[in-house]
Amino acid sequence: MAAGFIKLGYAVLYVNYRGSAGYGDDMVFSLLGNCGRFDVLDVQHCVAELVREGTVDKSKIVCFGGSHGGFLAAHLSGQFPDVYKAVMCRNPVTNIASMLGGSDIPDWSYVEAGYSDYSHKQVSTPEQLGKMLTDSPITLADHMRAPTMIVLGADDLRVPPQQGRELYKALKARNVPTRLYVYAENSHPLSKVDCEAEVFVNTCKWFNEHLQSNDI
Repeated sequence: MAAGFIKLGYAVLYVNYRGSAGYGDDMVFSLLGNCGRFDVLDVQHCVAELVREGTVDKSKIVCFGGSHGGFLAAHLSGQFPDVYKAVMCRNPVTNIASMLGGSDIPDWSYVEAGYSDYSHKQVSTPEQLGKMLTDSPITLADHMRAPTMIVLGADDLRVPPQQGRELYKALKARNVPTRLYVYAENSHPLSKVDCEAEVFVNTCKWFNEHLQSNDI
């Protein structure tokens, strides 16, 4: 998708934020318990630096991501509502607490919130669920203003489609321009050829529409 955007004239920024691989275990493990903060701030710092340098037009900044990237895109939209003019989230994590019971990797919700004691036998405590919710972008719905497109795989077992639907309903209730696409017979990667092509075309149309320009 990034190559397609570049071909259309977009500048594309990928950030190796804290929690990513490549700089040792300390960088990876520093994110645990700090999701929605360290990763988001790292991305936003890079965006702000490009604006400061004059590399990008601050009036035409959009954001897209999938899975944890969708989590980041939603967080960025909520934490920095004046920066992003349009957003696209693919199979996004929007509520870590509600994802816990439906995902095929429930331990991920614990690790994201900084807990390492997950067991299939245990019942989550109010404290644990509260931390998961606090770290989730759904809590920022009141601050989100950017038109948001949400793309879901109907058969996703990793991040259940209900995650994206939660954000969709929250934004619709707040009159934020929002569009939801659900692709049958597609799972987390949304990798079937027809689906992948349609997602790219729809994302381009969404961004162009809300940047109010057809010649980016």
